[in-house]
Amino acid sequence: MMATPLARTIVLAGLSLLVVACQGQVKVKLDNSIGLATYDNLGLIEQKPIGIGLVVGDDVRNAVTEVVVPAGVNSIRYTMPVGEALTTRLVTVLVFQFQRVQLLKEPVLPSDGSLDAMMIVKIKDLDATVKISPKYNTVATESSGWIEVEAVLKDRAGNIVWIGTSRTESEATQESVLVVGSQDAGVAVNQAIEKTVAKLVSQMAASSSLRDFIARSGRVS
Repeated sequence: MMATPLARTIVLAGLSLLVVACQGQVKVKLDNSIGLATYDNLGLIEQKPIGIGLVVGDDVRNAVTEVVVPAGVNSIRYTMPVGEALTTRLVTVLVFQFQRVQLLKEPVLPSDGSLDAMMIVKIKDLDATVKISPKYNTVATESSGWIEVEAVLKDRAGNIVWIGTSRTESEATQESVLVVGSQDAGVAVNQAIEKTVAKLVSQMAASSSLRDFIARSGRVS
């Protein structure tokens, strides 16, 4: 059935609202939870009898990636709070792995001896791309995202126990109705963060040096 001129007008008006609504800066909501990929890499969930301080400085916590996408005579600036999503997922994973976990801003362990080691996390690389294509009554969004994270675990004396580096790239294609599609820009970045955390978990599980450290900690029951 052919669309009426009125229907075409409504659709075009809706797409115009998308562009207008997205002018300036749009904050994309990223998923802070962990997904199936991480659980697959966790394997048997059994807490190790040590305490870990997760050191995430403001540079990582506040890390964002921004993508400016042309939209006719205007442009859309997508801002994605990567650091917040990454930090939250890492804390969740460590809580599964260790008996005591504390989020720290500085690489200084509490003096009460409650923590046995600190994990210092850095973002080594971060970027994303977004392409939008308005269609008849939907908006198609193609996105890509990549992130490289380094995690260094040190004991209380500052000796390196384990180093893990994880780099992941992801691509995604979504199609949503009008303004709903404004959040599709972060799909690939979400996937990249999830896969990166999953890889780090897998590396930790396979680390013989980490297992030796836990055995030496003196807390094994």
